[in-house]
Amino acid sequence: MLLSISLMLSYGAYLAFTILTGFLQKSTLGRFGDDTVKSHWSLGIGWTVYFSAWSWALAEDIRIGAVGLLAMLTAPLGWGLFLYHIYLIWAGMTTNESSKWAEWKDDIADGLVYKMDDEDILTRQRRLNDNIEPIVDWPAKSKQLVIRSSNGQLPTFIGKYDSQSDTLPSNGSSVQRSHQWKRVQGLHEIENLYDLGFGGNLRGILPF
Repeated sequence: MLLSISLMLSYGAYLAFTILTGFLQKSTLGRFGDDTVKSHWSLGIGWTVYFSAWSWALAEDIRIGAVGLLAMLTAPLGWGLFLYHIYLIWAGMTTNESSKWAEWKDDIADGLVYKMDDEDILTRQRRLNDNIEPIVDWPAKSKQLVIRSSNGQLPTFIGKYDSQSDTLPSNGSSVQRSHQWKRVQGLHEIENLYDLGFGGNLRGILPF
């Protein structure tokens, strides 16, 4: 939708510019009284006269001028929102989540965030109550563990995930370094449970 709106606004601004340019060209030829003049109407004039001519053209044909001016001023807004939406898709988050992920983005840029990908360790060993948490198609469990390091150093507390307390061992625990942490380079590396992607969203609304 954002793409179609941006294209229509840009095309509307282009049409208005073309029509008003032709109008100014004809008025220039009329002043010279020679239809064989091929030079552009703005050739050889100063910026003050140039903008005055455009102001006159906008006022002379107010309907085309107003619509074209509105399209020209709002087209950058449409393109900006479209490009921002593309960025959110690339980053794997929705518009409502952008503020929530802002701090993580800053910490990632500072090199403070690490992740561990291991489904066997991170999966919670608990049964879901179907009355409270029914079976759904989207992934309800993360396959990643993401932490923020205070000093940017590699985490030293690596051990088995405790499904009862929902925590990892503390720094003082004696645990072996059996799994590798990786420094996160961008938000696109972090799994978002609520981002199904285009294919997942499409399958969710289809009746079959």
